Formats: sequence, structure tokens, C-alpha cells
Amino acid sequence: MNWEAAGAVGEIVGAIGVIASLLYVAMQVRMSTRASVIESRLATSRMHSDFLGSLIQNPELDEILRRGLAGLEPLSKEDYHRFSNLTLQAFTVFSACYFQVEAGTMNSDEWQESEMIIQY
Repeated sequence: MNWEAAGAVGEIVGAIGVIASLLYVAMQVRMSTRASVIESRLATSRMHSDFLGSLIQNPELDEILRRGLAGLEPLSKEDYHRFSNLTLQAFTVFSACYFQVEAGTMNSDEWQESEMIIQY
């Protein structure tokens, strides 16, 4: 075998190695992207759960939220402040959901779920 043939075989083996490496990197990027999407969805679920958990664990907050949603006028100054903080916390959760839709990590079906919670 001459040096030209050995060089050609080396180039072919090298090209196969590069292609295999690129395929491996593409698979890793795809799996990483999927894991990122799943993690962002889990984070959103955690935020929803934490917000609802605070209402469940503190019936007084739940009562303030219900009264505030019915009308702001009957609320005392302290209750109005707590209601404002609750709605700000809820807005933060839904803002994070919307950001995920815009970033492409949440699809429109998942966003509709959040919209249903907002309307509720």
C-alpha cells in the first residue's frame, strides 16, 4: 500500500469520525433542549402549586382574595394591601408562563391551561 492510499483511508476514517461526532452533539443538544422545556414546565407548575398552597394553608388569605375579587371597596387598608400582594404574586406566575410561550418553551395548549386559571 502506498502513502497516497493510506492518506485516503485516513481521510475517510477522519470524515466518518467528524460525522459521528456531529450526530452525537446533535443528539445531546436535542436532549438538553427537551430537558430544558420539561424543567421550565415543572417550574411553572411549582409556582402555581406554591400560590395555591399558600391559599390553602392560610384560609384568611383565601378569604381576602375572594373578597377582593368581588370588589375592592369593602376591603380594609390592610386587607387591600394583602390582596394587592396576592394579585401581584399571581401576576408574576402568569407572567412567567407567558414568557415561556414567547420563548417557545411552552406550547399554546399549555398556555390555554394558564388562561383558564386566570379567567377563574
